[in-house]
Amino acid sequence: MTPKFLDKHKASELISLSEHTLKQKRSVGEFIEGLHYVRLGRTSLRYNSEVLLIWMQYRNDAPAYQRAIEAYLNLQPDNQDKIAGRKKR
Repeated sequence: MTPKFLDKHKASELISLSEHTLKQKRSVGEFIEGLHYVRLGRTSLRYNSEVLLIWMQYRNDAPAYQRAIEAYLNLQPDNQDKIAGRKKR
């Protein structure tokens, strides 16, 4: 499944945190670039809604959060085994 990316306004609504708190979580490294959010330029960000919901559900249980993130990453298309095909010459 392709993740849905949200701007800071919709992301803050999704997990009931202020935009300032989202920024703080990025600043202290709790939200990781490439996982929780992506940059679209110098000032524009988009948050991964699926990962934010995982964080919301497991934020108080670090081992469960880690397992959920690993499961999420394993389901992403770029982490799937490639289908065997013809070899390039």
